[in-house]
Amino acid sequence: MGPPGTEVSLYTENIPLQARVVVGMGAIGTGFEELGTGDQGEFGEIGATVRVPEDATWDRAVVFIIFNGNFAPTGLSDPFHVTDGEGRVQRTGVIVGRENGCVTFEDRDGYLYTVTGAMGEVGAGDRVLIEGMLSRSVTCPHADTIEPDTLQPTEPLERVHANLRAAVRD
Repeated sequence: MGPPGTEVSLYTENIPLQARVVVGMGAIGTGFEELGTGDQGEFGEIGATVRVPEDATWDRAVVFIIFNGNFAPTGLSDPFHVTDGEGRVQRTGVIVGRENGCVTFEDRDGYLYTVTGAMGEVGAGDRVLIEGMLSRSVTCPHADTIEPDTLQPTEPLERVHANLRAAVRD
């Protein structure tokens, strides 16, 4: 996680050998921006260092993606959380419930978080907009944790994953 401008080092192994490796970044269900190229070793290992673009927003997690020379995806990172300058994120989604004493929240891209602090009148099934500090919790280690300084009800948003699943079934 980090604000726009953060330098990120990426590494993976066992990727099929390719003539050219392109590294991009984007959110699930949106386009990807090309950030640069990576070097590939003889055993399929790829290493690259890129910067999070200055226009990256803090309202969705992004992923880094590796493309071959024909822009066919060959690798995808875990989510990277773009923050504001203070380490805060903004997410819209639904309160799922409690799991092992941790309040769980699913954002519009299907990523799970835990939420700490006062929840007010918000409960399971409520759609909310959360802004707050993002951290990795020892208490709730199964997901990144948001400690909200703003938590407010919001209108339902169309979920990207639900649309993708529907398209695959048809």
